[in-house]
Amino acid sequence: MRRLCAPPFAVRTNCAANRLLCRGTVAGMELAMSTGMATLPAPSLMTVLVLILSCADCRQEQVTLASLPKAQGAPAAPPAVAQASVAPPSAAPASAAAPAFATAEEGGPALKWSLPGGWVETHPGGMRYATLRPPGGSVDVSVVVLSGPAGGELANVNRWRSQIGLSAIGEPALSAARVTLHAKAGDLAVYDFLSDGEKQSRMVAALATNGDRTWFLKMLGDAVEVKKARPEFNHLLQSLHFDAAN
Repeated sequence: MRRLCAPPFAVRTNCAANRLLCRGTVAGMELAMSTGMATLPAPSLMTVLVLILSCADCRQEQVTLASLPKAQGAPAAPPAVAQASVAPPSAAPASAAAPAFATAEEGGPALKWSLPGGWVETHPGGMRYATLRPPGGSVDVSVVVLSGPAGGELANVNRWRSQIGLSAIGEPALSAARVTLHAKAGDLAVYDFLSDGEKQSRMVAALATNGDRTWFLKMLGDAVEVKKARPEFNHLLQSLHFDAAN
């Protein structure tokens, strides 16, 4: 940026014009001195001095550097992150359908029995149609009714065996373990299992079918206590009958 000279004239001139004027003035002075006119009027001498100083000042060109802030562009956008397309989790495989729970009120005859002396009968609801307990209270007899075959005889027998820590069996062993008991409700398939180990559990279970429903009666408890209650439980099984009125 070039700074402009500022001589004390009414009209401001730039440095290039001042230099021309200075050269003319100096040439005029030299001419005057050569002709014997060495003395100039005071105003003219003053003007010459100002012009000389202005020319000297104009020789020194000053450049003013403006420090401009470095242009800053818009902040760079963060790198794009690739987002993987995540498919929704597939539905878990459906587990084997549980046997449908049925009650006597859904149609069909209700299962009835003759309760041995001293036994207690309750109806807790839910999966259990009834709960029976012989004296002492340490043995539990459950009565459950399910729709249809309820998974089949073999599947239910292996489920019972697993409850007392026994391994599953196949059809040949199933036939060997089955005892048929005749009752008013028809022929019952009865199974008697004893667990392994020092403290043994015993389970006696019976299946009765009527139409499209299966009834299960299962006595479970300490092996010694179940053995005591087994004769009365057999009498209860033999008394089973279906009451069409209910």
